[in-house]
Amino acid sequence: MLRNHYRQSQRDADRLDFGVTSLFDLALEPADAMAERHEHVLLLQALRRIPIEHQTLLELYFWEPLPALEIASILGVPEGTVRTRIRRAKAVLEVELGRLTNDPKLFESTVSNLEDGARQIRARSG
Repeated sequence: MLRNHYRQSQRDADRLDFGVTSLFDLALEPADAMAERHEHVLLLQALRRIPIEHQTLLELYFWEPLPALEIASILGVPEGTVRTRIRRAKAVLEVELGRLTNDPKLFESTVSNLEDGARQIRARSG
């Protein structure tokens, strides 16, 4: 189970060799953990400030995670409409993220790691 967890969570999981890798090697550095936490806090704050329609759509797409086709079926709209709404919701979220931080590095890392951040938050809360 531990092996599967780390293989799923590591970017270079295909190169992860448990014959030579220790738990210490897999741990985040304190600065990395702190940066990740700041990203998560910023993401959650921004999600709470956008319209519920956008928030719900992003949560279905990133947190559940449901494919656009399944969301389309739930909402009773075409898949293309859902994809357009997801893009629009992400744009609204990015604007809100920009309003909440004046740190360009934090903003960029949060936006560029949106899917990973959502998955990590879900894993911790679930």
